[in-house]
Amino acid sequence: MITFIFPLKKRKLQENFLENFNVFSDEVQVYFALEEGEKLNLLPVSNVTAFIAYFNKDTSEEDMIESLVGKITTQTLVIVRDGEKPVNFSSLKECVVKQREGYDIVLMKKNKKENKFKNFFSNMLKAFASKMFGFKFFEGELTVEVFGMNALNILKTNGTGNLSKIDRWVGANIFYVSADVEKKTFKSKKQKGLKISTALNILAFILVLAGTITLGVMFSLPWLAVLGLIFANLVFATLSVYNLLRLYTNVKVGDLTASKVAIIDLVEVKSDEQ
Repeated sequence: MITFIFPLKKRKLQENFLENFNVFSDEVQVYFALEEGEKLNLLPVSNVTAFIAYFNKDTSEEDMIESLVGKITTQTLVIVRDGEKPVNFSSLKECVVKQREGYDIVLMKKNKKENKFKNFFSNMLKAFASKMFGFKFFEGELTVEVFGMNALNILKTNGTGNLSKIDRWVGANIFYVSADVEKKTFKSKKQKGLKISTALNILAFILVLAGTITLGVMFSLPWLAVLGLIFANLVFATLSVYNLLRLYTNVKVGDLTASKVAIIDLVEVKSDEQ
């Protein structure tokens, strides 16, 4: 059996969406996660068992996934996070095929179409963050993740920390499928505060640096004052870099903690005759 989890916040689905799963020869089970009050109309398909799980408003995507993972027993679990691009079922099938070849985890790796400067800056921050905080990132995106049965059992035990961009898996056999996948970023309540503190630290560093240059040009400062200004520049530069790395990591990784979330309603998609 192949089981899919689709949290839905932005993505809109057509009524015939379940027909796309006919590309899979296995029995298919699909869970759609929505906030209460949202509408989802789907036409049933004979070889696909589909459920709509409703959660309290403002439940995060990660908490929805966490709650559903604990209820699933399957050979292959496919998590398709929310997005605006249409789901590419050919790439999904390729990921499932690779997982069935013996890989514990399969992720999609974004085709390189981005700005080279942006990629360089992102890779530099990723390398610094990995060194500073002592972890490594997955190479692939988190929009689509495919897990085998053993990996799923670990997810049930360890929870949402193993669904993050940080590669916390030991001894796992991981494969990357190249695809035009939507890049996944995370939102958490901490990000607003991190953005403000990062901006303030960078602004302070710029002001102190500008003040140091101005004073150095206009006045002959005593050596203690020069040392003090150099020290102040180093402090604000360090704080700026540290906060920038924390903000970058928070966006890439998301919140590693998960709340205890209950499904308030679980509805199976059936035809009127059933």
